[in-house]
Amino acid sequence: MKTQFKLAAAAIMIIAGTISVKAQTSSTNGAMKGILYNVGIESGIPLGGMRAGYTWSQGASLQADIPIANQFFLTINSGYQHYSSKGYDPVRRILYSDLHIIPVKAGLKFFPVQQLYVQGEAGTDYSINARYAVFVYAPQVGYQFKFKRKSLIDAGVRYEHSTNNFIQDEDATRINVLALRLAYFFPTK
Repeated sequence: MKTQFKLAAAAIMIIAGTISVKAQTSSTNGAMKGILYNVGIESGIPLGGMRAGYTWSQGASLQADIPIANQFFLTINSGYQHYSSKGYDPVRRILYSDLHIIPVKAGLKFFPVQQLYVQGEAGTDYSINARYAVFVYAPQVGYQFKFKRKSLIDAGVRYEHSTNNFIQDEDATRINVLALRLAYFFPTK
């Protein structure tokens, strides 16, 4: 589990380092150039089996969008997610505790039309309290609004799902969430 987390983080750093030279000179949909950094807040509702033990999620993330081709970006994303538990479930006789997650994901973002994008990410969610990592994938669709002269506001909706449970044989601990992310892109030079 720790090895999987470290390998995912190392792979993301290597990918970012190998294409950063090209990214410094590429342009993005409009006036923004180079690697784009943004910080976002996130909130979501659990779906499927996760609804049995959790009410909602909230968190924050940092993301880098690295241009790799016209309308295509490599994304690198990490942050913190908190899943609020419902507490004790008398039917299942289980006491759910809040999940504290550190996600590390990489993916691709494509703009089929200016400012509207589709994005797919995959990576690892590491649970701080369960000390266990799971593979996750997250398709997303969003829109980037121009904000002031050299910045953007990003609004995206994503579905995130993990392939394993954080606690063995307990489906409510499998990440399965529909989330909204609002992000602010830092101004470029």
